[in-house]
Amino acid sequence: MLNPYFGGGVGYYQYKEIGVFEEIKDKKIGFIGLAGCFFKISGGLIFDIYAHYSYCRVSPNEHKYNIGGLHVGVGFGFEY
Repeated sequence: MLNPYFGGGVGYYQYKEIGVFEEIKDKKIGFIGLAGCFFKISGGLIFDIYAHYSYCRVSPNEHKYNIGGLHVGVGFGFEY
């Protein structure tokens, strides 16, 4: 009844900061990991719980930033 899933991949991230006197930009490739599980409630209705973490370190100036992070969510779907 419980259906777990896992995944991984890459993503293209852009960082842009606009100030009064300057504009800072940086673009990099980052990594993504995904885990979740779904189960069927009844009549084709699906309930999904997931979390993914992305990591992309950019350094547009003398500081380094991770512009990724943790994202969790829930969803409902319908199987036909």
